[in-house]
Amino acid sequence: LAEMRDQISFYVSHREVLQRGVLSRLASPYEGDGNLMSWQIAADDGSIVIVECLRILSRPNPPTCRIHPRGLEPGSLYVVRPFDSAADQAVLASNGT
Repeated sequence: LAEMRDQISFYVSHREVLQRGVLSRLASPYEGDGNLMSWQIAADDGSIVIVECLRILSRPNPPTCRIHPRGLEPGSLYVVRPFDSAADQAVLASNGT
């Protein structure tokens, strides 16, 4: 339940960007080895950018990938806030329960 509360809280606090932002695909699963997809949603003024990157298959020692967000203001400072991968892995390990 705590994970669901966190997800709902994230959605509520970023609702405007998620509903009305500009969606861009950064990496297509139809390119390269087909194991990476990534997209971003950016506020019209560029003040908030939400980027998501997913590996489709879990592979041992995957190559490092670089994601290049679009439309960021040169010289601006952006804060990167990664999700809590340990919590997400615990949810996945318990089959989502």
